[in-house]
Amino acid sequence: MAWKFNDNQPIYRQIAERLTRDILAGVYKPGSQLPSVRDLALTAGVNPNTMQKGLSFAENSGIIFSDRTRGRFVTDDETVIAVQRRDMSREAVRRFFSVMRSFGMGDSEIERAVREFIDSERAESSKQQSHSGGSTEGSAATAAAGIGDANEAAATTAKSKAAESSAAARETASTGATAGRKAGLVNGVKEA
Repeated sequence: MAWKFNDNQPIYRQIAERLTRDILAGVYKPGSQLPSVRDLALTAGVNPNTMQKGLSFAENSGIIFSDRTRGRFVTDDETVIAVQRRDMSREAVRRFFSVMRSFGMGDSEIERAVREFIDSERAESSKQQSHSGGSTEGSAATAAAGIGDANEAAATTAKSKAAESSAAARETASTGATAGRKAGLVNGVKEA
């Protein structure tokens, strides 16, 4: 199945990010050989030249390296992998906070939403584990794809929270207006 690309940045950069996510998620193990450019291009649904450019871009970060006669390999330098993991996670958190703040949420509301999400995920995971009797660990490919889906989950949670806040504000305003009418007040002034 072809990889999904967006129009926000060049495809070769998205390829480099996808490969890095796959490496961080364990799809490609440290020291392992990557598939050929042609095989990766087929999998991603892109031109081999575009894949080559993406691989070169990833190579510049040090996460992969080339051996002229044998192909490309994932670095076995754990420090390089740790730096890439830190950098990608910081960027994901930055994007997440940007989306949440665009919904008018403050840091404490975002923190509460994250806690609620984690708690519900844990409860769901425990429920599934008790029903299946198996491990809750997913595949590395699913985890890698999930990184990109995290922003969508954040947006959905934020929209839900914003809708709840908006509904509560409307209810408060409506209740206040109704109480004022019952008391004979118009715009806070007693009617004659």
